[in-house]
Amino acid sequence: GVDSMNLLGLVFNTNKAPFNDKRVRQALRMAIDTQKLIDVASAGKGTPSTSFLHTKSPEYHKAATQYAYNPDKAKALLAEAGVKNLSVTLLSTNISWTKVAVNTIKEGWDAVGVSTTLDVEETAAFNSKVAAGEPVDALTFSGNPNQFGADADLNIRWFYSNSNTFLPWNKWGETAEFKALDAQLNA
Repeated sequence: GVDSMNLLGLVFNTNKAPFNDKRVRQALRMAIDTQKLIDVASAGKGTPSTSFLHTKSPEYHKAATQYAYNPDKAKALLAEAGVKNLSVTLLSTNISWTKVAVNTIKEGWDAVGVSTTLDVEETAAFNSKVAAGEPVDALTFSGNPNQFGADADLNIRWFYSNSNTFLPWNKWGETAEFKALDAQLNA
């Protein structure tokens, strides 16, 4: 095996407090031990991402902002946001590696004081819930646009086009940032 674009996405319902506060989303991301997730979910096969594109892509550029595993910082951000006794329902598919990965996410979130409930569904049921706009707190999904080629435009559109199942759910498609990215991709 080789590294590819098979990513585990994490999406928050930003229509619900406190997930509309970026400090909460950042804290939850920092509470995830990505290397442990890779070790457990895919027997150590994989690389923690530092960009949307993997390092072997000719278009790779390391993202300026990184969310490294830092449970102390996660706790501090939650406190700064005034969040106490947070309970999160995390929806996921039952695809082999993702249903294992969510256990690592739950472990990390629970360790920073967030009560986490996993809702692991068969893929068709998962997709139905997402398409119906189920009001869960957060969800994970996997995807590998490299199956269609390694072109950066294709890979970005796979997750960020306005036809993506998750965009209506998290409202990304309604933002100025989406419109700017879409214009750049179309140009």
